[in-house]
Amino acid sequence: MKVKWSTICFDLDNTLYNHEFAFKRAIKQCYYTKIHRWKISVDQAPPFEAWFTTFKYYCDHFWPELEHKRMSGLDYRRARYAEAMREHRLPVKMEEADDFHNEYYEIVHQFAKPDPMMGPLLKWLSDIGVKVGILTNGPSITQRNKIEALGLNQFVEEQHLLISSETGLEKPDPRFFHLMEQTFQMGRDSLLNTDTFLFIGDSWEQDVEGAVAAGWDAVYLNTREIEPSSHVNVVTNVHSLSDIYVWLQTYGRGGR
Repeated sequence: MKVKWSTICFDLDNTLYNHEFAFKRAIKQCYYTKIHRWKISVDQAPPFEAWFTTFKYYCDHFWPELEHKRMSGLDYRRARYAEAMREHRLPVKMEEADDFHNEYYEIVHQFAKPDPMMGPLLKWLSDIGVKVGILTNGPSITQRNKIEALGLNQFVEEQHLLISSETGLEKPDPRFFHLMEQTFQMGRDSLLNTDTFLFIGDSWEQDVEGAVAAGWDAVYLNTREIEPSSHVNVVTNVHSLSDIYVWLQTYGRGGR
């Protein structure tokens, strides 16, 4: 059995594992570490769920500013932390915001658990001869720790694991996708003119729009139930990796 695409690449966060699950648990550990540094009892601090609800609100509130590059990553992290702290009448210091997030990036991979369908899907693609890559934005050490924790190295060759901070490019820049194409033009993975690319990711702006702008086909893996923000054409919309597996086996067959 064959599928329409010779190469299928994936986003990492909220695509191959539940980032929201890992995010909340890592932030919880950072929060209780911070309470200890404040030298106050857990009973005196706001309940984590209350603080996290506020923190997550500001994560989402400031996200468009980060995504559209009106705010740097550093300023984004400081803003969401500072507003959550102010709202709960807790001390606000930017160096503490930086320490909080540095700890988060050091530990978040410990909470990354692969989607149950990740292994079966990637193994199946390998078995039928589809080349696989990972294209992710994020800090190098953090993303590499996640890749190792998820066991992705057994499915994806090193040269096909592209991380934005290691390349100087990031999604949705089409050049990032073109760089991935070049990794398949080397050695035994040399491309033929008939090779085609499909990208699967959970972010409409970064994954779908970026892939389509690069001339790739795209699948919108809408794990967070977010409506598309433009009219870019995708080959399908799905809600889970299980849906992807079924869709590829049912509708993704044959040549172009």
